[in-house]
Amino acid sequence: MTPILLLEINEVPWRLLDRYAGDDAFPRLREFLAGAHQFTTVAVDTGELSPWVTWPTMHRGINNEAHGIKNLGQDPTTFRGVPVWEEIRRRGGRIGVFGSLQSWPPTDPGPGGFFVPDTFAHDARCIPESLTAVQAFNLAQVRRNPRVVDASVPRVTEAASALRAMRRAGVRWRTLGRVAAQVASERLDPARAARRPIFQTILFWDIFRAH
Repeated sequence: MTPILLLEINEVPWRLLDRYAGDDAFPRLREFLAGAHQFTTVAVDTGELSPWVTWPTMHRGINNEAHGIKNLGQDPTTFRGVPVWEEIRRRGGRIGVFGSLQSWPPTDPGPGGFFVPDTFAHDARCIPESLTAVQAFNLAQVRRNPRVVDASVPRVTEAASALRAMRRAGVRWRTLGRVAAQVASERLDPARAARRPIFQTILFWDIFRAH
């Protein structure tokens, strides 16, 4: 089976990606996009447009009336249709799911695969199990910052535990240094706390690369 890397980008216009791809400071992004097939999905769902509903439409190849996914926290047993990662497994392939919406609970990814559900998962279960501690920290931060960024920092024991888990998961020291610099900058300019959510993606990119 031909390996496929599917990068899902939500609420980011192409003009922004094109801008950074044309910047010499981001040669990797330019190289990636130049060698990739690029698609823009067209919503065929009814009712209110919502990523929580529309991404499953793309994953399952059927609209919201068919897949029945409506609400955050909905019981997954009520979902209809087969997500693309499950279809690949049925055909004997292995998968690496990382943060796709409506991907909880994790299922067997196959030999050498991995499965990290989205940040609204009902619990922190991941495959491999070694990523569960990082996911637990991630879910706690999401719950703590539902709409407005909380500028507080985790307790020392919580931060130390998260640091150990992240290092085991593959987060680089360089990345952790960037996180520390961000927190320090917030002390000088509290408005910079608004940038903190960006580091969720930066941290998990390291983990994705490591797996």
